Amino acid sequence: MRLREERDRIGLNQADFAALGGVSRRTQAAYEAASTAPDVAYLSAIAAHGADVVYILTGRPAATVSSEESELLRRYRGASPEIRAAALAVLGTATAATQPTGGVTVNGGAGQVVSGPLTVGEQSFTVGGRKKGKRS
Repeated sequence: MRLREERDRIGLNQADFAALGGVSRRTQAAYEAASTAPDVAYLSAIAAHGADVVYILTGRPAATVSSEESELLRRYRGASPEIRAAALAVLGTATAATQPTGGVTVNGGAGQVVSGPLTVGEQSFTVGGRKKGKRS
């Protein structure tokens, strides 16, 4: 049933969906009727064309990511180990072993705001606290 739902969501008939998975229309019909179980090659092939295989198998949709999250992941994967460690530190998920040991450089124009606690190596900083100055 869920396989058919995915086929309908993608907008293909049985014959076209079967072709994506490399099987005959008859085999596709058998999969949808649950009289035969699809193999890994079929599931992999339809996943490559946008089918949510996690949903087909479990009934729960796969986690989706926004285009912004996808771009962040792409950039993280292409970054040097130092940049990855710094990114994790900024996001507050780095462990002591992965935190940068050097200084932190924040680039930006006038008015840039940086706030929150930051630990680099064994030094801790609080940035963005209350403004301190002379009282009248």
